[in-house]
Amino acid sequence: MLDLFQRVNWDEYLLILAQGNPPIGLQLLLVNAMLVAFWLYLRTRKRKRNAPPQSGWMVQLMFLAGNVGVVTLGSRLSF
Repeated sequence: MLDLFQRVNWDEYLLILAQGNPPIGLQLLLVNAMLVAFWLYLRTRKRKRNAPPQSGWMVQLMFLAGNVGVVTLGSRLSF
């Protein structure tokens, strides 16, 4: 497993994340930070005792959609 990890061309991935203005890596960081803040808000707000717990699917799908959106549309959303 460690051999596979060492064979990956990390410079290519870092180059991809450094593209754009702001860089795609920074855009991913900001989108994920906003989604974590939203997730924490959902976890900490007071729920009624009779209300069923919400499933985590919505937040997971939002993370996936946010990351895919930044990677595919990152160059078009640059400032």
